[in-house]
Amino acid sequence: MANECFSLCIFQVNVDEDAKKETLCKQELHLSRATDERSFYRAWCSEAKAVREQLQINTLSKNEPCSREAAFHYSFDFAQQIHYPSNPFQPGPIYFKTPRKCGIFGIHAEAFPQQINYLLDEAVASGKWANVVISLLHHFLSFYGIGETDLRINADNCAGQNNIMLHYLCWRTIIGLHHSTYLHFLMAGHTKFSPDWCFGLFKQKFRKIFVSSLREIEQTVEGSTSESKINRSQLVGDQDGTVIVPMYAWDTLLGGYFKKFVGILEQHHFWFTNQQPGVLFYKGFTDSEEQSIKILKRDINPVDIDPEARPVEIVPAGFSDARKAYLFKEIRPFCKAEERDFVCPNPNSY
Repeated sequence: MANECFSLCIFQVNVDEDAKKETLCKQELHLSRATDERSFYRAWCSEAKAVREQLQINTLSKNEPCSREAAFHYSFDFAQQIHYPSNPFQPGPIYFKTPRKCGIFGIHAEAFPQQINYLLDEAVASGKWANVVISLLHHFLSFYGIGETDLRINADNCAGQNNIMLHYLCWRTIIGLHHSTYLHFLMAGHTKFSPDWCFGLFKQKFRKIFVSSLREIEQTVEGSTSESKINRSQLVGDQDGTVIVPMYAWDTLLGGYFKKFVGILEQHHFWFTNQQPGVLFYKGFTDSEEQSIKILKRDINPVDIDPEARPVEIVPAGFSDARKAYLFKEIRPFCKAEERDFVCPNPNSY
C-alpha cells in the first residue's frame, strides 16, 4: 500500500519536482527494506529446511517442548472466510443470502513444506481474534511442533493481536517451553508468503466442487494437495457446536503479567530469551539498531509465574435463535439432502 502511495505522488502533475524526488527516494528506501525483510524471511526458511534434514523429521507431529536443540520456523495467517454450502453450478439463488461461515487459519512449516489449516466453523466462533490466534498457535505448538528450543515465527502485522502475541511468546520463554522466541513481521504491502500459497491451492479446488458441510471442507483441504500432503486440516469444532480445539482468554492471563509495548507497528523484529526473562528485544528493520525494554510488570518476578497456570476456557455462544431459523428456512434447501440435518437442522431439534 505504501509503495502505491509513493507511485501516485510521483506521477501527479501538480506536484513539484523536488517533492517528486523526495518521494522517489522514500520509495527506493521502502523497496530496499522490503527486499531485505523478504531475504531475512527466506533465510529462516532455508535454515529450517536444513534443520529438518539434519534431524530427519518427515512430518509435523506431537513432540515434547525443548526436546530438540534446534531453531525452527513457522508462518501463520488467516485466509479469507468461506461460506457453505457452496455450489459452483448453482451460484445465483444463494448469492444474496448468508450461508454458514467458516474461517481458516493456517500455520505453515516451510521446511517440509506442510500447513495445518484450522477450520473455525461459525458454531464454535468465540471472542477476540487475539485470543483465537494465540489459542490456535498454542494448540499447534503442543500437537504439531517439532519440540524446538528456539522458536521463530513469521506473521502478518495485525495491530489488534500483536501485543498479546508478544506477551505469549515472552511467557513461553519464562515457563520453559522455549529457550528463545523470535517474531518477524513482513512489511505492509509485501506480506505474501507461504500460507497464502496453501490457501490458494485450497481455494482452487473449493471453487470447482459442490461443498455442503464442514466435513466436506475438511476433505477439500486434504484433497487440495492429495499427493504431496502439503495441506492438512484440523477442525476447531464440529458443525453441531462440539468444541475440539478450545479457545482461552489469554489476554486476561497474560495481561496480569505483562504491560503493553507502545509503538509496535513501527517495528518488525521482536525476540525474547530465557537469559533475560521479561525483556523484549526489538528493532525496526534487519539493519536497525537493537533496542530493549522490560515488558514484565514491575511487581511481577519471573520465578513467581506458575508454569502450570492456564487461562480460562472461552465457551462459544453458538447460534442465536434468529440465526438458527434463518439457516433452516433460507439455507437448508441449498444443502445436499444427506447433510441438511447437520448443517441447517430444525431449530426445534436443538
